[in-house]
Amino acid sequence: MKINFLLFLVAPFLLNCNASKSTTSLKPIEALESVADLKNYIANNCRFNGFRIGSYDTENSFEKFGLDTLQGKYIWYSNKNDKIIINTFLKEKFAVKYAYNQINKVFPESKGAITLSISSKNTEDKLLADFKKNSVESNLLVSFNDELGYSSEIEVSECDSQKAESILANYPKVIVNYN
Repeated sequence: MKINFLLFLVAPFLLNCNASKSTTSLKPIEALESVADLKNYIANNCRFNGFRIGSYDTENSFEKFGLDTLQGKYIWYSNKNDKIIINTFLKEKFAVKYAYNQINKVFPESKGAITLSISSKNTEDKLLADFKKNSVESNLLVSFNDELGYSSEIEVSECDSQKAESILANYPKVIVNYN
């Protein structure tokens, strides 16, 4: 009897042992219920290029797809040539989940907006240190040293490309390739 009572008291803590760990990850799709949640998801994932929320009635908008409200309904629309309503929803959470799924299909996460070509190991080391100091996410794609000299390529994510460009002003010999 004492064991069952102790399990009754301790079981909730055992089941939620990971709940106390803080996480910086984004909400899962199940937790996205509002347009505000979706806006935050888009901003945090650099998914805002080509997708807009609330610009259906905006003249000359350049989004490819969007989510808005029209006559009391949520609408998912295309803006390739003319704005066309593709789907309508009565409830916000269904519209948000549909938009989330469409964004993931149409706008896959960017693997990098710029690639940098570097011809010096010393420059590469300094640049990577500057990126780290300024929280610029980057990946060293390839580096090699042959009879022609040193060469490397670094990829910078789309989210960090503007920060990287401001740092690159100090590196005039680095070649920037826009993807």
